[in-house]
Amino acid sequence: MSTALFFFAHGSRDAQWCAPVERIAQRARAEHAGAVRIAFLEHSEPSLADACDAAIAAGASRIVVVPLFIAAGAHLREDLPRLTAAVARRHPGVELRVAEAAGEAEIVQQALVAFATRAASIGN
Repeated sequence: MSTALFFFAHGSRDAQWCAPVERIAQRARAEHAGAVRIAFLEHSEPSLADACDAAIAAGASRIVVVPLFIAAGAHLREDLPRLTAAVARRHPGVELRVAEAAGEAEIVQQALVAFATRAASIGN
């Protein structure tokens, strides 16, 4: 089973906004044996549907979507399930799993606290 790891972010009309998402994906490529891709909800490309179609065409039989959101708001509770359901209908043999919002993960919260603490101490 070939697993593709997706980082799913909101997207922006500002092309520079996508750079951190690209860097996260690049770092993950060094750790994950399968494909690592990015996808966006709106304003940026590729869409989740297009990225999933490409990964499946390249041989992925399992896709794990990691939402790069601080919390599970309406986009993750409503939009993402609608998008993943559409992919599942087009590709019924593919396993599609969505992780919790990155910001809700304990390890990410710990990293944010460490970052904030460090930021508060700069210049002191």
